[in-house]
Amino acid sequence: MKKYLTLFLMAGLVWGCQNRVIPVQIASGAWHTCALLPEGTVHCWGINWYGQLGDGSKVSSSTPVRVQGVEDGRALAMGIEHSCAVLSNGTI
Repeated sequence: MKKYLTLFLMAGLVWGCQNRVIPVQIASGAWHTCALLPEGTVHCWGINWYGQLGDGSKVSSSTPVRVQGVEDGRALAMGIEHSCAVLSNGTI
């Protein structure tokens, strides 16, 4: 699992460098990783069997996809197969 986690983190860092974006926070679940960007959006990548990437699909992605409906994220928390974002108004 450590090998896959490293690959997920590296994919996000490469993506961030290519897009000249430095994430505020990066968090990982068992098979997926998410990045909170400075403007409050969240992008996730990895295995998406249960919709944990938040893009409305169950299609896995090796490159970050934008999480739908999160425009004002402040913090991230990941579980084995789920992702949560705390929004500016305190809701999850």
